[in-house]
Amino acid sequence: MSKRFGINPEEMIAKDLVQELNAETSNNAVLTAYLNAVGTIEWNKKAPTGVSYTEHKLTFFDALAQSESSILSNAGRMNGVSVLIAGTSAASVIRTMPGFVAEEQQNAVLGTHYFGTLDGKIVIRSMALPADEIVVVSKGSSFFDSPVVFSPYVNAA
Repeated sequence: MSKRFGINPEEMIAKDLVQELNAETSNNAVLTAYLNAVGTIEWNKKAPTGVSYTEHKLTFFDALAQSESSILSNAGRMNGVSVLIAGTSAASVIRTMPGFVAEEQQNAVLGTHYFGTLDGKIVIRSMALPADEIVVVSKGSSFFDSPVVFSPYVNAA
């Protein structure tokens, strides 16, 4: 493969293996966060009768504010919403919200991945969640206040 296509098969295998391991680890972290989440805020993407869909989407931000209140009630402290981890259908709705900035590079991705930002809040898209669900995360003021720290690396030594 090296001579014919100029491809290093060992590098390809190592890169694919790292991607698989990162996907498995991040999917597991998201699923754990979802299963241990406390509190539920309901928001229906269908607009009520007599309300335009565009106007209705703005109520999503009210639901985010309610989630902050829920986190404060459960955790006793709050540093604002830091991250939205969204299932695939929920992410497609977030993508159309005012203030959403998509990640520039949308290559073929495996598993949970950075999707963009919504008004400065990180949006993660994950197939580990039910499609219409969103987990709202407050990072806190330090890494010790974070619900999870994901720090993948490869030791090339």
